[in-house]
Amino acid sequence: MSAPYGPRPRIYLRREPFERACRNHGLDAGIVRRSAFIGVSHTTLWRILQGSLRPGEAFIAATLTAFNDLTFDDLFEIIHDDDATADQAA
Repeated sequence: MSAPYGPRPRIYLRREPFERACRNHGLDAGIVRRSAFIGVSHTTLWRILQGSLRPGEAFIAATLTAFNDLTFDDLFEIIHDDDATADQAA
């Protein structure tokens, strides 16, 4: 069911660009090290990477601050509920 004013957009982390940014900053695949670098809970990062949690305002701000050479569009994607072809894990 759609929101009264149409479909609600959702924000997702772009997985591959995030992985590339981590490698470029010398962060291995360890989720604890990555989450400490960003300044968020490792559980939050794990849930976002698994797709069971969408990134919120604090996560987005912390990620963009940590990776200050990247933009919102580099790391995040806005997907509309009616966009059936969008790749949420891109």
